[in-house]
Amino acid sequence: MTLHMPLLSVTSTVRRVARKWSFLGLGLLAACAEAPGPSVPFQAGKSLDDAKAAFELCAPQGPIGARQNLTASYWFSPLWGGIIVGPLTIAATAEHIRENGARNAVDKCLVDQGYTRRELTADEIKFLNQSDAYVRELFLEHLVAGGNLVAFERDTFAN
Repeated sequence: MTLHMPLLSVTSTVRRVARKWSFLGLGLLAACAEAPGPSVPFQAGKSLDDAKAAFELCAPQGPIGARQNLTASYWFSPLWGGIIVGPLTIAATAEHIRENGARNAVDKCLVDQGYTRRELTADEIKFLNQSDAYVRELFLEHLVAGGNLVAFERDTFAN
């Protein structure tokens, strides 16, 4: 019976170490995840000025969310990475953690106001970059209200 006890303790230790390293790997993968691309706040029936006003109202939430996200990451890092590895991992990815926290806080505020994040397609980004200021503003107005590039080109440039 004494032969089984050391085997059980070694097995549980191996499992505990494997679990910590798997969480570390997941944390590193999450930290390396690509940030979302350009987007606009979308709410049917709203204008670009409404979206700008909502964004201005929500912008101060960004630094608060960044700080809270980083603080929470440091607090919980010893649980998945240990006392040394966890905080070192957070320190190495701190800027990315701050950016995610700021983006999530502003998005949450915009969601509370009825907006959703609408990621721009590659064609929409290209169109915005190649347009003059007047067409760019018209197109952004169209996107905020829920339109897309095909409908904008059809409605604006049709003769």
